Amino acid sequence: MMTIALIVMIPALLTISLIFIQYDKHHNRKKLIISFITFGVILSFLFLGNITKAILPLYILHYILVVVSWVGLIKYILFRRYRYSVIFSPSFTIVMFLILEYLVGSS
Repeated sequence: MMTIALIVMIPALLTISLIFIQYDKHHNRKKLIISFITFGVILSFLFLGNITKAILPLYILHYILVVVSWVGLIKYILFRRYRYSVIFSPSFTIVMFLILEYLVGSS
């Protein structure tokens, strides 16, 4: 369990460091606020993914999409290209799980 926490914490700390380094370099408050809000959304997607454990392929897809959205955040921090479809892609798997749960029900 400790290794999973480290796998989550090290990139999180590196992302926070990168946000502060970019803010210190450019002094752009709007980008700082957007980056932190997006970071919080991605972390909430990370922990909301546990509800999709019942359907293993959806669970794996969710965590792949979380990594893709994290890369999207890094691209925004470095290159100022905010892609909503990339950053909010993990919400697709959560919505799919809720639809499947409603249609099929729990087993």
